[in-house]
Amino acid sequence: MILELYRIVRDKYADRLTASGFANRWNKHNEWVIYTGSTRSLVSLELLAHRSAIKPHHYKYVMLVIAVEKAASSHITSYKADMLPENWRSLDAYPALQNLGSTWYRECKDLLLEVPSVLIPQESNYVINTQHPDFHSKVNLLEMEEFFWDQRLL
Repeated sequence: MILELYRIVRDKYADRLTASGFANRWNKHNEWVIYTGSTRSLVSLELLAHRSAIKPHHYKYVMLVIAVEKAASSHITSYKADMLPENWRSLDAYPALQNLGSTWYRECKDLLLEVPSVLIPQESNYVINTQHPDFHSKVNLLEMEEFFWDQRLL
């Protein structure tokens, strides 16, 4: 079974799946994860929320289509909104959520962490653990699509 995930990056980063190691909602500093989403539209919205300086006149952007091979026996660590702290959508919840994500990352049991989108909690974002033993064999860059930022969004 193949799970398709999506990510938007600047074109200079589009030829490889890389992680920055910067702390974010679901990881601490020096934890090498890749944030993705379940749909093209969700990752577009997520990037708009997190990037106040999208510069389509200076950079080209690419939509990455990432294929994750899931064996019937493999599991995804999954958190639903009702499993998270009441304030999980706020910045104040970052330490608690980073602890959850960091535990998942360090235990390295599952390649993927499925979490609800803060923007649309009924949809899922996926965090990929690049240090998981199956990362290189089960995660592949399937396609690179030119991404157009409509000026009405910016």
